[in-house]
Amino acid sequence: MTELLAVLARMRGVTTADVTEALSLVESLGTHRIANGQELLVTAAALAVDWGLSEYDATYVARSWSADPG
Repeated sequence: MTELLAVLARMRGVTTADVTEALSLVESLGTHRIANGQELLVTAAALAVDWGLSEYDATYVARSWSADPG
């Protein structure tokens, strides 16, 4: 999904809601993959679109935000 996020986040005029909706649609198809999880992908989508981060950087930041410090 990170690769798909890379393409979607770079589309001209795209919003976080657009990216999130597209990712949800693809996830609903039930393809087998190693999941980042919907919450992480939504956060990564917002970071990629709003901050202009690469999809990989956005995913790593989102993962660090969701990591349990305990």
